[in-house]
Amino acid sequence: LFNIANGQLCVNNAGPQIPGCGNRTTGFSAATGQSCLLNRVTASSGDSSTGGVQQGEDQQGKGKGPAKHNFGNSILKNGSRGEAAKELQRFLNEVLKLGLVVDGKIGPKTIAVIKKWQADRGLVADGLVGPSTKAKMHEEEGD
Repeated sequence: LFNIANGQLCVNNAGPQIPGCGNRTTGFSAATGQSCLLNRVTASSGDSSTGGVQQGEDQQGKGKGPAKHNFGNSILKNGSRGEAAKELQRFLNEVLKLGLVVDGKIGPKTIAVIKKWQADRGLVADGLVGPSTKAKMHEEEGD
């Protein structure tokens, strides 16, 4: 699963390059919020030892390192369930000190908190945790 010439992980080399991932196959895209795991790696961009990104930096070079929470690739909303919902609850507990029960079920109270969080950051306050909201959340993880 590794390129013998440069040691890079050969994950989905035939697929598209994910915007905001550069040459990384770890962490998350600040542009879309999706996982970089299936990112197409090219030998031409950056130092192969770091996937084109200096160690300890995120994809925009802000020095924050990889994202801590995996919010998944689906839009999270009222009624969403599962691991991505748990990660959202963990994020809200860490950043906003809410003390939500991490049960993997997003309900109306969580959506109300998300809407306020979105409005406070200049995002559309629709309560939907999509690419823009996920990207903003990943930016705040290292703060």
